[in-house]
Amino acid sequence: MGIGYHFTPVYKLSEAVYWEGVHQSTEEQWAIRWVIANRKDMGRPEWGDTFHSVIHGGANRGNNRDFTYVDHRGTRAGITEGMPILPYVHALRRDEIRWQTVWRINWQSLQFFAGYLARTTEDSTNGAVFYKVTGHPNSWFEREIAAGRMCNPHRIDAHTFYNLCASGLPVF
Repeated sequence: MGIGYHFTPVYKLSEAVYWEGVHQSTEEQWAIRWVIANRKDMGRPEWGDTFHSVIHGGANRGNNRDFTYVDHRGTRAGITEGMPILPYVHALRRDEIRWQTVWRINWQSLQFFAGYLARTTEDSTNGAVFYKVTGHPNSWFEREIAAGRMCNPHRIDAHTFYNLCASGLPVF
């Protein structure tokens, strides 16, 4: 696959799921894809309107709370700037995951994207645009929840998903 594949929506979804949830349940991985799609669909300038811009947008603003595997240059942390992001090659060299895991994540991302385009896939997150590990302290999340900018917590296995809110009411 050429360098262009690294910028396709299916690849970006696979990359995000790999780095954000390779060891999570299939349902959690599906929910991570929905958070990205929901951000894309909101059309907010800080997130952009493509899967790539949603994933890399926080890094471009110097904000790593969006997708933590992306560093401030918009590349995966530890990879030389300008080098294409190859999420699975690095892990496979270390035998951290199996090829079947890579294929499963890619296949599910393809299924998700096809269902997303056809509007046949149901959003398991109820429109969430944020998520964090349940029970893990995070002062930024706590401030946003207290201020009413995050609401409707929805737990899926080890993660809690939140809607973007204004005065405690969802805006999406």
